Amino acid sequence: MAETTEPQSKFSEKRFVIGCIVLFLSSIVLVLFPLGIYARSLFITIQPDEVAVVLSPNAPNGISEIPLTPGNHFVSPLDKLEIFNFSKEKYISSSTNCGCGPDLVTFHAKEGAEIFVDYQITYSINPEQVVKLYQVWQHRYQDGFVIPQSIKIIGEVASQYTSSEIALTKRNEVEQAIFSRLKSDFSESNLIVFEFKIDDVRLNK
Repeated sequence: MAETTEPQSKFSEKRFVIGCIVLFLSSIVLVLFPLGIYARSLFITIQPDEVAVVLSPNAPNGISEIPLTPGNHFVSPLDKLEIFNFSKEKYISSSTNCGCGPDLVTFHAKEGAEIFVDYQITYSINPEQVVKLYQVWQHRYQDGFVIPQSIKIIGEVASQYTSSEIALTKRNEVEQAIFSRLKSDFSESNLIVFEFKIDDVRLNK
């Protein structure tokens, strides 16, 4: 009778040991799994055409002076990132789109004629100055600066030429004059202009 009890006792001990091991491993998994998720949330990849402004409670004015450049980064769980894409952007105005909004602007040529100018601007943010850009405009730089500033400059340059010169005989000269002004003003606002082009010029009848 004693011989039968001994194997059963050993079997029970093995089951107990295995149960303890399983419980121990399960506990480790339960601890490490959320830690792994937490660690992954702190591991940030900035894409090759992106740059990130770091909003941090530990930085002066709540914004880090050094942006995150393309690559892999660990960030504090208290930090928030504002991602900017520095690929080329294109703003295309068209006074025939809907007859409303920022595109419906008339310009006065040298002889006093009212004209519509449809145009396009190719530009990008300056990734090296993205912190300054964010401090002024956040992500509103196109509506807040690009459109109104281009309208202002086009109006000032257009007033120096007749409508026929803008539309035909001196169109390239007008484009270059506007581009030079845009390039200077955009640079001061942490943007880069690559091209300005007039698509169409029409009299306001």
